[in-house]
Amino acid sequence: MATTPNLAMVPSGRKATKLYSVLPTDGTGDFTVARASQASEINSDLKIQNVANDVPRFNYDAIGGCPSLLTEPQSTNLITYPVSFGNSYWTKSGATIEGDASTAGSELLTNGTFTGSASSWTLGAGVAYGTNNLTFTAATSNTSNTTPSLTINKMYLVTYEVTNYTSGTFWANLGGTASGATNSGNGTFTDYITTSVGTNILYFSGSGFSGTLDNISVKEVQGFSSPHVDYPTSAFKLVMNNGQSGSSADAAGLRQLTDVPSAVYSFSVYAKAGEFSNIRFRETISTGAFLTVDLTDGTVTNGDTNQFINVTATLIADGWYRIAFKTPTTTRIYKYSIRTSETGDGTSGVYIFGAQFEQQSVATSFMYNGTEGATVTRIADVQSISAVNSTPWDFTSEDFSMMFDINVKDLSVGPMIYGKGVVNVDGWYIQIESSGRLAVHSSQTGANQTTLTATGAFVINTQTKIVITRSGASVKIYKDGVDITLTIGTHINPDTASIRNLYLGNYFTLGYPLNGEVDTFQIYTTELTPTEVANL
Repeated sequence: MATTPNLAMVPSGRKATKLYSVLPTDGTGDFTVARASQASEINSDLKIQNVANDVPRFNYDAIGGCPSLLTEPQSTNLITYPVSFGNSYWTKSGATIEGDASTAGSELLTNGTFTGSASSWTLGAGVAYGTNNLTFTAATSNTSNTTPSLTINKMYLVTYEVTNYTSGTFWANLGGTASGATNSGNGTFTDYITTSVGTNILYFSGSGFSGTLDNISVKEVQGFSSPHVDYPTSAFKLVMNNGQSGSSADAAGLRQLTDVPSAVYSFSVYAKAGEFSNIRFRETISTGAFLTVDLTDGTVTNGDTNQFINVTATLIADGWYRIAFKTPTTTRIYKYSIRTSETGDGTSGVYIFGAQFEQQSVATSFMYNGTEGATVTRIADVQSISAVNSTPWDFTSEDFSMMFDINVKDLSVGPMIYGKGVVNVDGWYIQIESSGRLAVHSSQTGANQTTLTATGAFVINTQTKIVITRSGASVKIYKDGVDITLTIGTHINPDTASIRNLYLGNYFTLGYPLNGEVDTFQIYTTELTPTEVANL
């Protein structure tokens, strides 16, 4: 088209505090970016990566495609161990969490064969030992070893041998709290144990156990390959115990036992097929309904759309899906459990990474800074231009046009896609109402003067091009090239002052933040014709 925009932002160039516009070329149209926290984006390889404070975020949805500007409200991940599923913070019932055995490091236990006196082991009541092993009787409580002192928040591969078994059950654990699977019989057993604060001493415990324990090995292991560039070996495997059914009505699987303030939340987690191809979620309090996602093609089977609301399964890199859904009003994270749908065999499972529970109507980007034990908050993105005299987007003339190419993810807060002005002074703002209707407002001295509305403008998760044009008293709104103007106010007045700040995805007061992706934002100092709008 012949008409050239006076301001054009296409996500392409960035640095800390700066989002570059293609036009004008002198830098006066560049946006200042403020976000006082780290945040994540999906890079050109469709993997998650973190960006530093105040860096604008570019999200890709296809390899070889073009990015969008990601802008989101402030949010907090209420799960304090979003990666370390083996940590005792997560309750495992009929399931275990495993690391990658191929990454096992050096042997950390020097007396696992109990040669000599095994003096570094503290022996519980009823324990006797010979020269080469520990022998438990039915009266045994436990035995523990302070060497090695295990590192907090690391995963360890523990193997041990049981012989001369006659009765009872036994398990490896940390700090006296059961961590490994409960076992019985003779054989060599394997457990993956993740340490946490105050539980860095290795124990072996039993219930009515009579037998011989020997050949203990302790090695640190990493997780499996994850979808996050910054934490590449932080995925883990969710394995259902032998015979444990993913369709059972109990609290099987993985849960987090935390209460939260009564509100609507969004839950999300990344998952990838392993030996099993399905991941399943169970609503454990109200109805016992199941949600199942096929990790080979993303097919969703939802047993109760009132408990699992607006479910999405989004494919990113290397077969990883991000599963997300909104909850009804709840007071607890443990309303939902994570499991597989197939019956467990003790070794098969699916891979999981990055759990998130946040007080939002729609799941936002993954919040994780590499440390665990506390919640992580991402501050809202703010993109603005401090206007100067005589810039083309002052709108002191009668004629102008604006174009937004945008994908809106959440309408619940009535987000702004554009704001221009200062508080209690003349200005413009363009709002997406919770119904999806677009509203164009003008204000003078802080009071709304005129509102222009359109019908059928926005549907969530749908790429939409909106063009707004004005010439004198004539104002029109177009959606994907079609005029959708619903009502016309008396007149959308041009600004009477020459200095106005411009905000993309926020209001003047930084309220009503946008949760969405912007492909293009353009301003023209002419009224585009219907043909020109169609060409856009």
